[in-house]
Amino acid sequence: MSTLKPWCDGNHLDDAEIFVLKEYQHKGIAKKLFRTLFEYAINTMQ
Repeated sequence: MSTLKPWCDGNHLDDAEIFVLKEYQHKGIAKKLFRTLFEYAINTMQ
């Protein structure tokens, strides 16, 4: 979960947290979710 806040210098992610069930941890899932979230923030600036 995160909020995307527009600022004068672009979008900022605020309070970003990712929760992954224990049986799915250490498989790169959180990393992929964060990367997708960051890419979304960057792409919505354009």
